[in-house]
Amino acid sequence: HVQTCDAIFSHMFHSLSSPNITAESGQDVTLTCRDPNNNITAVYWRKADLEPKYVLLYWNGHFDPDHQHPSFKNRVDLKDRQMKDGDVSLILKDVTTADSGTYRCHVKIAETNSSKYITINLSINGFFTLHLTLVSHLQVDQEDRVDLLD
Repeated sequence: HVQTCDAIFSHMFHSLSSPNITAESGQDVTLTCRDPNNNITAVYWRKADLEPKYVLLYWNGHFDPDHQHPSFKNRVDLKDRQMKDGDVSLILKDVTTADSGTYRCHVKIAETNSSKYITINLSINGFFTLHLTLVSHLQVDQEDRVDLLD
């Protein structure tokens, strides 16, 4: 199951209203972020409580894993690495309750040197497994005792 939320940037610098996404633990989630302008020079995906590290950072023509928060290594990617039609949506794989929080997609545009961003609130419904061990005690009264005689 993939949860998706669409949000398209306007042509002015500002933040759009914050979409809310809810998903189940273990799912893959797509956080949608688009700017129809194709000349994107940088994309920053951040999670509010993990700054200054990034969820995903693309700049200078390549992805930068050195500044990525360790909890997202090998778990995130862009939906379209070529960023066709300005699609810089983030795929977050195998989400857990720790992934709940506020995410920000920040896009820099070459011609205008402007920035656009959107904030997305992600809530993950978790589950847990409770392991129980049944312990039984057997009590034998003296009267129930059997003596073996030779």
